[in-house]
Amino acid sequence: MLHLLRNKISSNIQDLNELHKYYKWIPDENMIRPNPKVLEDKRIFSEYILRKWASFKDFILDTHFKYPINIKDGYRCIHSEVKKSEWNFQKSLFPYDLLPEVNHYILWNCLYDYFKDFNESMINTIIKDTIESMLGTDKFDFAWYKNPKPSIPELWHCQVFWVRL
Repeated sequence: MLHLLRNKISSNIQDLNELHKYYKWIPDENMIRPNPKVLEDKRIFSEYILRKWASFKDFILDTHFKYPINIKDGYRCIHSEVKKSEWNFQKSLFPYDLLPEVNHYILWNCLYDYFKDFNESMINTIIKDTIESMLGTDKFDFAWYKNPKPSIPELWHCQVFWVRL
């Protein structure tokens, strides 16, 4: 039996391919993008967001963190400055083309941008505790990485893949 990962992994394609040989639930190079339907949904949804919100950051702060919004020049924007670091763990709106048993989530931080370095152990603990709370058991495994090409660099986030055991 393989040991549990529950850790950060490399986003390098070759590394993902190698891990996928042993952990089938980790995406390989053929799975790390959404399928064509999800990509089209993402395009349409992105256009909608840009018609309604001042930015993608405002959208995430509104919908994921429940920050109060104002309407400014016809666009939704957050009402006040973010001053406190908070975490949000949500299903990816545009999941990769993964095996059916794999859950693709995003861990967000509302205060820091993508370039902030957090202690990996802290991120591991946040993810572990959140999934354990969701499932009511510790029978799961996960892996995460920071996407090398983030679509929303204004907010720190990472891709999380997890499976029930």
